Amino acid sequence: MADRERLWNSVEAAEKRCGARLGRELVVALPRELNDAENLELVRGFVAGSLTGRGMVADFAVHAPTASDGLRQPHVHILTNTRAIDPESPTGFGRKVREWDKRELVTSLRQEWAEHCNRALELAQVQERVDHRSLADQLAEALAVGDFARAAEVDRLPGLHMGPKVAALERDGIATDIGNEQRAIEAVNRERGAVYEHVLEVAADVPDAPARFLEARAASTDPTEAFVTWGDWAMSALERAAELGRGAAERVLAFAEAGMTAVSDGLRDLFGRLHEADDRGLTQAREQVQAHERRAQENALERAREQLRERQARHEERQAQHERQQLRDRQRERGGLELGG
Repeated sequence: MADRERLWNSVEAAEKRCGARLGRELVVALPRELNDAENLELVRGFVAGSLTGRGMVADFAVHAPTASDGLRQPHVHILTNTRAIDPESPTGFGRKVREWDKRELVTSLRQEWAEHCNRALELAQVQERVDHRSLADQLAEALAVGDFARAAEVDRLPGLHMGPKVAALERDGIATDIGNEQRAIEAVNRERGAVYEHVLEVAADVPDAPARFLEARAASTDPTEAFVTWGDWAMSALERAAELGRGAAERVLAFAEAGMTAVSDGLRDLFGRLHEADDRGLTQAREQVQAHERRAQENALERAREQLRERQARHEERQAQHERQQLRDRQRERGGLELGG
């Protein structure tokens, strides 16, 4: 089994049909934070613990091409057999192991890979960690615990894998179908990020804004719909905040005026001058409250309405793009198993 050529010749000899599947390929992304030696040790540990430990034979090769961002993109291709090892067979292989075709194994391998990665990162004293779960599952957890920052990070559509040929065409300025879809996905993700940024802007005046948005997002499968629902509440909350600001300024003014009438005659002249200064300050405070109200209404409410109208107009187009992405994901799953961090 240590001779690569003899191994795959034996695998092929064990099959009777010319169109039989000879093996399974796992394409696994390696952490950029680890050096080549650390990544090699990581791969060997995963292969020994999760593949050969299950009775598979694994043949792997590590690559590190240049990614679209100009950095190295280390990954490993792992090829495994489909038949159980049988020392009594002339080829060394016996029956097909159907358990290796089940989706449960894919899920388990993804989790085991994440565990191997995180142990390697911890040993290398790297803070980053790998999460094997889908973005949807990570978002659900963030929404359940009310983690706004984490929800903002994972509330996005998954990107497409372009591959070296498509990436080369795109670098040369030649648009491709996959590249166009990827750009559309990136545009949607930018809009989702803008939604979370806008919620934080409103939170400066309405502290409950992030929590209320997460509630709306948890109740909706579409972030645009959640933003519309939250936007109605945010507009009312901003209006209430503006009213409270005006009321607070008026109460401060009334308190200052009441205090002035209670001072002694000997200090009346001094406090009169202070009152004039305070009165000017209160006038400025009222002006600031009014200016803040106008900013909240003009910069937040009107911009929110405009963004909502734009997002609703593009909603159907994004849904269609998302459906095409799901179809592509299902097609890739049928073509092979891909693991990533």
